Amino acid sequence: MNCYLYMGQAVEICFLFTFPFFLRKLKFKGCIGTAIFVWIILYGLLAISAATGIKGLVYLALPLHGFCFTFFFVAGQLYVDKKAPEHLRNSAQGLITFATYGAGKYIGTLIAGNVVNHHTSNGVYAWDVIWTVPCLFACLIFAGFMLLFKENEKETARSVSSIHLESN
Repeated sequence: MNCYLYMGQAVEICFLFTFPFFLRKLKFKGCIGTAIFVWIILYGLLAISAATGIKGLVYLALPLHGFCFTFFFVAGQLYVDKKAPEHLRNSAQGLITFATYGAGKYIGTLIAGNVVNHHTSNGVYAWDVIWTVPCLFACLIFAGFMLLFKENEKETARSVSSIHLESN
């Protein structure tokens, strides 16, 4: 069995254990923004690998997925939990799960399918272009997130410290 298939999960587990430290240092905006930025690197490595044929870049990209998953989804879920009123927390968590794992994955699959179809000719995939599309899309998301996400530093510091206290 190929151990490279599990690199993303192994990194995800490591970052789950260290995530409270990073959340205290980076806050919510820093964690989510870092995850989006690393997604740019991940897709960029895949595009460069496809263009150059350097397979080692794929093995560098695989662990980045585990990092991105932890920093994006865990920080997002904690942020929603802290911002939602107590009586709406379950509904808010359900909504974010539906938005990311339901509607988001469905729309993403439609877009990805169209990108792949558009960049395939006679059964040959233009993987360099196919991977460049999500890389550019992640660049737009990163810029939009960093410009539009506003975080109250005092409120965030209290939220993060309460997360730390609850975990002990």
